[in-house]
Amino acid sequence: MVFFLIFDFRRDARKFFYGLLKFVTKVVVPKVLKEINEPIGSLQAGYTPTEIRRIISQTSFDNIEIDLYLAWMFIKMKK
Repeated sequence: MVFFLIFDFRRDARKFFYGLLKFVTKVVVPKVLKEINEPIGSLQAGYTPTEIRRIISQTSFDNIEIDLYLAWMFIKMKK
């Protein structure tokens, strides 16, 4: 049995979270990460739950579970 657990940001996160992340980035994030647009870049590069479902549907994985949270998701798959 193969089991995957993926954690990813959700590009469709609420605007509140974007604002909070931008504020935290200015206050807390080290300069070297700001220079490469992180962590905002990771959030913008994330998938939406709909996109994840479409991608996974093209694989041989079954028993797929997607747990959605404020700005991230856990994707569990078994094969």
